[in-house]
Amino acid sequence: MIYLTASSTNTIVVTWTQRASSGSKYILRLTSIAKNMDTDFTILKSANLSSYTDRYDKFEIAVGAIEKGSYNYEVYDTNTTVGAALAVVETGLAFVQIATTDINTYQNTITYKTL
Repeated sequence: MIYLTASSTNTIVVTWTQRASSGSKYILRLTSIAKNMDTDFTILKSANLSSYTDRYDKFEIAVGAIEKGSYNYEVYDTNTTVGAALAVVETGLAFVQIATTDINTYQNTITYKTL
């Protein structure tokens, strides 16, 4: 499962290179389970931040204002578009949450007794 936060840059750790072909990029397609709408993210293979690409891949994804909720995802290995994909590298579930900026505030009252 992939967890993403809307309106922020997310770091994901995956194992796509192990099943990838010769394409130059991945397309991560999120399909909303509730609304059946697709959102695509293009991730260049050269943007892999992993020090050990034979073991895992690490990417940063800038997620815009996407609706929170559950999504199915597919990852395509391609040079151009999903239609020209060389392979489907991975499928699974993703969850998008909204970033919160809750701030807890407290107010203390101190009463001193005089002697």
